[in-house]
Amino acid sequence: MASYSKYSTAKGVRWLIKLSLTDPITRKKVRTTRRGFKKLSEAKLAAQKLEVEEKKQSRNLKSHYFFKEIFL
Repeated sequence: MASYSKYSTAKGVRWLIKLSLTDPITRKKVRTTRRGFKKLSEAKLAAQKLEVEEKKQSRNLKSHYFFKEIFL
């Protein structure tokens, strides 16, 4: 789930997103921030893309085996 915030710059008001994603290798939660969106709708779209990409990566990892699992 993403959170959205406004902040001010010299160029005007911008939006930032903060969301929690899972690292595909270590499978630990990682908090990430993305800044510089001019509109809230742009920020929401970027958050959705990041979440979809995370789901694709987790699905791909589940279908692959690690070296340790096969040879050790």
